[in-house]
Amino acid sequence: MGCYTNAPSSFQALMNALFKRLIRKSVLVFFDDILVYSSSWDEHLSHLQEVLQVLRSDKLFAKMSKCCFGSSKVEYLSHIIQQGTVSIDASKYYRRFIKNYGGIAKPLTVLLNKNVVWKWNTDTQADFEKLKQAVCQAPVLTLPNFQEQLCVDVDAGGQGVGAVLQQKGRPIAYFSKGLGVRCQALSIYEKEMLVVLLAVKKWHSYLVERLFLIRIDHQSLRFLSD
Repeated sequence: MGCYTNAPSSFQALMNALFKRLIRKSVLVFFDDILVYSSSWDEHLSHLQEVLQVLRSDKLFAKMSKCCFGSSKVEYLSHIIQQGTVSIDASKYYRRFIKNYGGIAKPLTVLLNKNVVWKWNTDTQADFEKLKQAVCQAPVLTLPNFQEQLCVDVDAGGQGVGAVLQQKGRPIAYFSKGLGVRCQALSIYEKEMLVVLLAVKKWHSYLVERLFLIRIDHQSLRFLSD
């Protein structure tokens, strides 16, 4: 007999409430992982004092052996963060770092579908090598500056769609999705509208309550909803 508990979500809600004033300004929180970031040493000391005071006031404790202070490079949730950039952990990979991951991986992920006969040939080997190269060349991502405009670039192809969240030409995150048979039959205009909707939903936390730019290939999309 199993027992359901919502303790993780309750704890995350508690942390969000406690650090509401600081989140995305000087603090990121994921359960009990707290990242404090600053643009200068003096500012960092002030931010740390605020965070520790919040913990003390609510009788929460941090284990010293699991804390790291005053570092210019940290590993956080399997990401390497340093000097305003986010890069991939060499021991892992994530699709947000790889442009058009969904399209590149689509021929391989299809092999995992039910009732599909596993067949590895020269084409699938070439697709695998292409994906491996993309993983090895995963770029360094920048952290967003919420005081400046964000831009979403979208694109659509035959088997997949993709988007890049960027600022001043520097990528913040990538999004891509392989398309099923039904969606592959859509027109290119419909596919680009689809990826616009998917990208805005994906990056809602970045884009909500601020003006942002969407760049597309087809001007006619402006009239698709008319």
